[in-house]
Amino acid sequence: MRHIKYIIIFYIFAALHITGEIVTKEDHESRDLKEYQELSGGENRTKYQINARIFPGKRELEGVEIIRWTNRTGIDVNSLRLNLFYNAFGNPKSTFFNETSIFKASKEKLKEYNFGNIEVKKIEIINRNENITGVLTYLSPDDKNADDRTNVDFSLKKPVQPGQTIWIKAEFKLKIPDIFYKTGQSGKYIFMAHWYPRVCVLRSNGEWAGHQLHRMPAFFSEFSNYHVRITIPDNFIVGATGEKISGERLNDKLMVFEFTQDNVQDFAWAAYPNFIEVRDKIRLKGNDFDTDIILLLSHRNRSAKERYLNIVKFALKYFEENLASYPYRTLTVIDPPLQGFNSAGHAYPTILTAAYLKILPASLKYSELAVIHGISRQFWYGVAGSDGFKEPWLDEGIAVFYEMEIMDKYFEKRNLLLNSLYLRIFDWEIKRRAYINLSPLERSKYLSWNIINNKFFVGNMYSKVSLLLRSLKNIIGEEKFMGFLRYYFDKIKFSHHNTVIFKSEFNNFFNGDYAWAFDQFVGTDRDLDTAVYSVRSDRIGKSGKYKNEVVFVRKSGYWPVELSVILKGGKEIKLFWEKNEKWKTVVFIDESPVDFAIVDPGVKILLDINLVNNSKVLKKENSVLRRLAVKFGFYFQNVLASLIL
Repeated sequence: MRHIKYIIIFYIFAALHITGEIVTKEDHESRDLKEYQELSGGENRTKYQINARIFPGKRELEGVEIIRWTNRTGIDVNSLRLNLFYNAFGNPKSTFFNETSIFKASKEKLKEYNFGNIEVKKIEIINRNENITGVLTYLSPDDKNADDRTNVDFSLKKPVQPGQTIWIKAEFKLKIPDIFYKTGQSGKYIFMAHWYPRVCVLRSNGEWAGHQLHRMPAFFSEFSNYHVRITIPDNFIVGATGEKISGERLNDKLMVFEFTQDNVQDFAWAAYPNFIEVRDKIRLKGNDFDTDIILLLSHRNRSAKERYLNIVKFALKYFEENLASYPYRTLTVIDPPLQGFNSAGHAYPTILTAAYLKILPASLKYSELAVIHGISRQFWYGVAGSDGFKEPWLDEGIAVFYEMEIMDKYFEKRNLLLNSLYLRIFDWEIKRRAYINLSPLERSKYLSWNIINNKFFVGNMYSKVSLLLRSLKNIIGEEKFMGFLRYYFDKIKFSHHNTVIFKSEFNNFFNGDYAWAFDQFVGTDRDLDTAVYSVRSDRIGKSGKYKNEVVFVRKSGYWPVELSVILKGGKEIKLFWEKNEKWKTVVFIDESPVDFAIVDPGVKILLDINLVNNSKVLKKENSVLRRLAVKFGFYFQNVLASLIL
């Protein structure tokens, strides 16, 4: 019973420090201990209970957390692996800073930045009376960077055996950085992500899947239950992961906000004195509750209210009809002020940061795009868990696929990222441009941290994968393809999945082998280019008939593809080229000569890097002006699309 005493002492201290209330032993046993032991759904999930107080004037946060963690493997665990991601923002030699260009600035410029870090002041296993504060080793499993401090291993005096549970108490302190990326403080605006010590994922073989924090979007964590108390000056408005179950005044200067959420992989929150809080709700099919939509608008962006609410509701309804109903009771949308715009465009469980700039014309649909992508990631990162560090395509790529689908529907099949009287650019065109602009060097096998630059990550993880999925949808059929994603999502929700599982389920569902698609275009340097090589027609003597010959070629990659040969009289010959070969020659005799030939006449395969060579006419157009006009139009479109990136 000795460990019970330590728990009681801790909660008395926390209650006095955070809320000013004294909690009795009976209260703890009836509330907190029962809360640990009877988790939602009867599952033995990891539980985080965090008490945090932020000091915006000093750019500091002090926190105490208790983590209930169970060894669910069949192997003894001799050490405890934690992520201390906030250390990425305190050391210019960290992996995070090595992967970004911000710290290539001059030494004088660097002096202007506020850096951040996390310090674990004390950590112990309270049900074992074991202090492990000093027995730590910093690890760099991803890139062997000895200067990185975002992944740490604590040795245990005795192993945690299979099925055993430990209660970890950690006291920590943050120095809050400028918002270089995702998290930090800019003026009075605060966005807190990756801010608390978090237990890494333990794989079934007993190995820790601990990663460092990287520049590009990536994540991997356990589905856990969170109960978080935040103490903050009373002039701040706070939004966070999960439901706000209380907001009470501690004294004439401080407020205490309390949030709770089960079955999520992370907890993030935002605070700003000048937020305008807008609330709405939506009832989705299959849910016996309303989902509260909480919009925290920057005070200068009042005019964006309806624009945000409309796209949020539309996206949630789309997922309800085409994948699954949003499973949580809240969705919080943060509209950052201009000074905190580096936190825009990211998603965490039940909370996302939007992106609205008044200076941008209404014809540019970037705000809608950011919200749609954030909601897509609520499903394909928030509910479907994958190792975003090693297999980011399962998160980002599928989310972008749904982003394109929703843009299609919301803008009435125009899918326009830019829609003005003078210029229209489609979302899928932007994705294609990012994909086909990749050089062969950049098309290497990749991990989220083994990247050359942002262009490489976006081109591969976002664009290439989403175009692959849309191409598969086009050839399989929308109803069947979306039916698979509904089936698959329902099967793997609130659990971890990977590429092997996805490919296996895909093949089983469609009763075929689609290795040719995923093995070529996910995680390899392959691209696709199928073309019409030549078209020829020769009159056969005086018979009035023609010997027609068309040669189709695969310049790069393989994809089963439809072919079409159109004769002068309008007759069409359709073929399907399935065999994996480099060229296909079609020879036939007809009373009419060939007019032209086309590869993929329905433009279903968006992965094809060169759509210009997909057709060829029997006679070339000899007009110099026409040739120049075609070339000018082609390059002009490329320049415009590149500028949008």
